[in-house]
Amino acid sequence: MCAIVCVAAISVLSFFEIGVAAKLLTVLLLTEIAILAVLAVAVLFQGGGPDGLMPEVLNPTAAFKPNGLPVASIGLAMFIAFWSWTGFESTVMYGEESRNPKKIIPIATMIAVTGVGVFYIFVSWMTIAGNGADQSISLSTSANPLDLFFAPTETFVGNWAVTTMEWLMITGSFACAMAFHNAASRYGYSLGREGLMPRALGRTHPRHGSPYVASFTQTIVAALWLCGFAAFSKDPYLDVFVLLAVLGTFSLLIVQTITMVAVFRYFSQHHPEENVWRTKVAPVVGGLSMAAVVVLMIDNLDTAAGPAATSLLFKLVPYISAALFIWGVAQALYLRRADPVKYATIGHVVLADDSHGAVVDDDDPNTVDPDLANVIEQEN
Repeated sequence: MCAIVCVAAISVLSFFEIGVAAKLLTVLLLTEIAILAVLAVAVLFQGGGPDGLMPEVLNPTAAFKPNGLPVASIGLAMFIAFWSWTGFESTVMYGEESRNPKKIIPIATMIAVTGVGVFYIFVSWMTIAGNGADQSISLSTSANPLDLFFAPTETFVGNWAVTTMEWLMITGSFACAMAFHNAASRYGYSLGREGLMPRALGRTHPRHGSPYVASFTQTIVAALWLCGFAAFSKDPYLDVFVLLAVLGTFSLLIVQTITMVAVFRYFSQHHPEENVWRTKVAPVVGGLSMAAVVVLMIDNLDTAAGPAATSLLFKLVPYISAALFIWGVAQALYLRRADPVKYATIGHVVLADDSHGAVVDDDDPNTVDPDLANVIEQEN
């Protein structure tokens, strides 16, 4: 019931222009960052716990074995790391709703990746230092692993901060759900606008400019998922959150790996004059690294899922991802042959004004599907 109420609240917030949800997300994000920063700074200025500040945990080779005790395999650690960054790529989806997107979106993406990364490292380091090596291991493997954060918060800050942190974990989860809802809605909106799904999904609200049809559709899908899990008495955390997160992260990593190949191929064929590092070296390094992580994830899926690894849905995760991949490839190949123009417009950005992303060529408006051109004209 709590989840259904949250889904309804997210639907209402997403009905308005993106600034409304963005302001709420900003407040929730800043408050969550603030309480974690209070914990980290308190541990830092008090010199850490029983083992001091433990700077040795920043050593990549020692980070998995504090005091010589194995904590987790590299594969599981990499899985959790990529899981934590899931969603950074969604900054691109808000380009059409941003002022000066070609300047704002790259900056937002880099801040999301580097800023969050540095903060994660600092908070993780101080959390381990606040507990000490032995207690960090015992708490993280206990019945309530969140005590890994609550215990040092109680010791170094006070009980009020623990209570605040508990509430902010709830509001943070709400913010996460709203962010994913907005991302999914915009995927549906884009596919509807391009005629790959029902065109009604590609409508925007005449006053708020929000993809309200796609948003309501996503609300219904999420509610049905929740009701389905509830009907089979599945655990909200283990079955809904963990399993769908494992499936989503696994599938998204595969997509991002393929994207690296697409970036390299696109710029090699169409814009060979572009910066070599951005268009050749970085995609190759990124693609190979992500492919390695996918392999490591396959090796560690059981551990990542924990007790939920015994469920049928978990066992089907690789097959679901494979089926989605094959289905997508089949659709793309069919569309490329049956409707090359529509195929060529997939994923284009309406506000682009150069050859890297323009949907409509002003000198040749027949380069796109006329229906899509009409929609684009209305959007502009």
